[in-house]
Amino acid sequence: MQDCEQLINLLTESIERNHADALLLSGGLDSSILASILRPQYSLAAGFGTAAPDLVYARQVAERYSKHHVEVVFGQNKMAELVEQVIQIFRTFDPIEIRNSAVALAGIEWAKSDGYSSIMTGDGSDELFAGYNYFSRYYSDMQRFDSELRRLWQIMHFSSRKLGEYTGIEVKTPFLDEKFASFAKLINVNDKVGEHDGKKWGKFILRKCFEPALASLVWRPKLAQEQGAATDRYQHYIEEMIDNLTFANKKRIAQEQESVTIRSKEHLHYYAIFRSYFPPPKEEEEEDDDDDYDDYRRSSGGRRTRRGFGGMGRSRVGRDEEGRFTSTRSSNRGRDEERDQQEPKIHHRRHVHARGKFLGFLDPR
Repeated sequence: MQDCEQLINLLTESIERNHADALLLSGGLDSSILASILRPQYSLAAGFGTAAPDLVYARQVAERYSKHHVEVVFGQNKMAELVEQVIQIFRTFDPIEIRNSAVALAGIEWAKSDGYSSIMTGDGSDELFAGYNYFSRYYSDMQRFDSELRRLWQIMHFSSRKLGEYTGIEVKTPFLDEKFASFAKLINVNDKVGEHDGKKWGKFILRKCFEPALASLVWRPKLAQEQGAATDRYQHYIEEMIDNLTFANKKRIAQEQESVTIRSKEHLHYYAIFRSYFPPPKEEEEEDDDDDYDDYRRSSGGRRTRRGFGGMGRSRVGRDEEGRFTSTRSSNRGRDEERDQQEPKIHHRRHVHARGKFLGFLDPR
């Protein structure tokens, strides 16, 4: 296996070259590795509701490595705002991209509102070190696996950079640093996949090299961003918003009048918002026959809506002067911050959300 000392040193140098004031921390392997090296002054995790798995894992990492940690917990109303923003920024109505980008936007906006000018993300690690679950189909043919991995390097893209430009905050990506990425691409594919407890794991070399620092956290199962942040659950709200007859009629209209194939009520809802800002898309822009690229999308992630964080709450975890963990809860609706000296309990404000309205097809403005 490739020398861990060299890998850690090169990544550490990359983090120094791409230093950021804040860290977007999901509690997954990639951002946890960055936290163990950076030891950030400020980190944050975002999730759709308090049950988002990322919040729990990020908290565990932050307790060890971060001085101040914020949990951005948003509900249905804020998710609706994020969805509309993402659709405008990327001119897309693809559910996968929208769910993935919404959580990144929530975190980046919050860091900006807290006064930070740069934020670090773990983008690029899954692509460089074969972290996606769909790669398991190639484990029996390592030559094909290597070929598919190299093909992915040609098409990989990351929404966080564009979200940073939109928000006015610089996004730093140490894994994609030219020197480190070049090194990572030269690592033998057999070192990127390995067996642990009877199961094959992607990003194996990263897991083994950082196991001393992160212990069992390196063996956290891989979750897609939309699953870890629970934004995939938003589709259930949309299912309740649109009755079957409306769905059938709107789906037929989209197909007959605009040659757009609608796959679900969630897809229809996003398309309706898209059409309120943009002309009908050309059919070839929406259709994609590349199954591997579709797997990558599932695995990875105009007029602007009102700024602010209505419907969002956060918990801040930090240390006091004696090094003990503290927790602060705040809301954006004018409540004073409440400090809690209990360690390491974190409190969340409960949210009550009104059901959103379904947007019909609107003429482009």
